[in-house]
Amino acid sequence: MTEVKPLESLEQLEQLNLAAAEDDHILIAPTHMIEKEGEPIGYVSINGMPMVHWWLHTQKGSAMDTLRIMVQLESEAAKMGINKYQLACADTSPYYPKMRKLGFTSLGDTTLFRKAINHG
Repeated sequence: MTEVKPLESLEQLEQLNLAAAEDDHILIAPTHMIEKEGEPIGYVSINGMPMVHWWLHTQKGSAMDTLRIMVQLESEAAKMGINKYQLACADTSPYYPKMRKLGFTSLGDTTLFRKAINHG
């Protein structure tokens, strides 16, 4: 049976990291381990790392504005006790090729999807 269980120990995290590495994957802020027959086969991250989205007008914003925004964003995040975040950046953005110079590490190419949950 496949189960999603909260990560509760460093040992579980290490097991999960090894399993992911064997499958040529990385962990991105896991909060839960997916187990099948007692073996880690995946993970889920539910609010494990804040996601930042932003838009800046292509004609009215500048590179200097971006740097100022980043300093302010990170200051606000620090006030909230956040020490890391992920930033969605489309490959069509003029900032995309500069992300590493801005201190970001690529987590790989992906497409973000959204789904509303009906609680009713």
